[in-house]
Amino acid sequence: MKRALILLLSVMLCACFLASCSKGDVGIGDIELKPTKAVNAEDLISAEKFIGSFSNKEYKMTVQNAEKGLVHVTIKSKIKKNVSYEWEIEAFFSEQTYRINYTDAIKTVVKYDKNGNETNREEMYNNGVGRIQFSDSDNLTWQNSVDNIKTNQFTRQ
Repeated sequence: MKRALILLLSVMLCACFLASCSKGDVGIGDIELKPTKAVNAEDLISAEKFIGSFSNKEYKMTVQNAEKGLVHVTIKSKIKKNVSYEWEIEAFFSEQTYRINYTDAIKTVVKYDKNGNETNREEMYNNGVGRIQFSDSDNLTWQNSVDNIKTNQFTRQ
């Protein structure tokens, strides 16, 4: 009798658990997705407009076309105390948001001798995460999540 009661309670508990997992109605605070209007292709700006060199006081960035619809971005810091840093990024450029979101940037530390000749190059990581947001074809903002680089404004050279 006890076994039957325990089995019955177990089945009811499983049934309640499975019922709570069903999709059901949208609850308070849930987001309902609504269809968006179609994007007019004539309004989009292609990656070609953003190809080139950009810089600020600390960094120089080069944006180039790569294979399979990707863009290749190289970012180099200025040399300080015989050390500089480089980031290599390959990612898709969004023609709708004018943004490059990346998840696998490679960061390298480069060391130089007193004459400015490169002496050592060592990879620091290869899973860098961040975003490059173009505001127009002459300005962009770079955010690097791994190194906690919040915002760096760049202008075209």
